[in-house]
Amino acid sequence: MKKLFAIILLGLLSQSIFAQEKTEFKDIYILSDSESFTGELLRYRAIFYVKSEDEQFSHDNYYFDINYHDLNDIPLYKLGKLIDIKSIDYINSKDFFKGKSNCELHAELSLMNKKRQRIFIIYKLPDSILLRKEGIIDNDYNTDEYMVWFASYSGTRKDVVHTQMGRGYFH
Repeated sequence: MKKLFAIILLGLLSQSIFAQEKTEFKDIYILSDSESFTGELLRYRAIFYVKSEDEQFSHDNYYFDINYHDLNDIPLYKLGKLIDIKSIDYINSKDFFKGKSNCELHAELSLMNKKRQRIFIIYKLPDSILLRKEGIIDNDYNTDEYMVWFASYSGTRKDVVHTQMGRGYFH
């Protein structure tokens, strides 16, 4: 009976340790240098435009989805979290996409979940009347106001130009 109990206990402990190892992620924070977000049903998209290495195309678009699960329209800034940019390790978007081919980038980004990596998009918040009114930023706006969103890579397209009416999601 003691042997059976010891075997069951050992099995439970090893399963617990294995489960803990699987849940650890490596977080990658990419700092966006432009306000390139589009809104769609149940998601926003962060879009990174990168000059194409292929001479047949002018640029490549890399899409990252910021999802929400509510049929009501939720403002982008309410889905994010304010952060202190000095508290995290991040990479500028230009540096992240630099020196890799379109195929290499697509493969790397597509395999992130499999490699237990998560992507976060960081954006410097503008000094905006809307954000002041909503209480996201206060009257003492400083240059360290950043917001972060968890995002998932959703694909790459070439030579697509996105336009947006108005002044964007933060104004």
